[in-house]
Amino acid sequence: MKTTTNPVKLVMLGFGLLVSTLFVLACTKTETTHTPVAVNQEAGEPKQVVFEVKGMTCGGCEQAITERLSSLDGVVSVKADRHKERTWVTYHDPTIQPAQLEKEITELGYNAHQITEPGLTPTHSEPK
Repeated sequence: MKTTTNPVKLVMLGFGLLVSTLFVLACTKTETTHTPVAVNQEAGEPKQVVFEVKGMTCGGCEQAITERLSSLDGVVSVKADRHKERTWVTYHDPTIQPAQLEKEITELGYNAHQITEPGLTPTHSEPK
């Protein structure tokens, strides 16, 4: 008895495998290390801004925001947290402005806006 494989089933199986692989890769949290760039001493003390960010669903979302913002001149550190819907950015004021950071997050497809958190000071450390 000869068995044949239905070509439609093979295509559907291949498509399902592709989608599953992409989902796993996109939502897998990978650790990234950010090395702060040399900062112009005239820039003064670093400042911190906090954004409420809606739409982060996985570690890949956090990583996308962290990588995008970390690549900008003047950004010292970034911490994105999907559970708290927050992104904390430490930066040097003359080099970059919060409006530009917000625009970068929005361009990635997230709904972001700057917020004020009680007790936040320019030297406030990142949340753990």
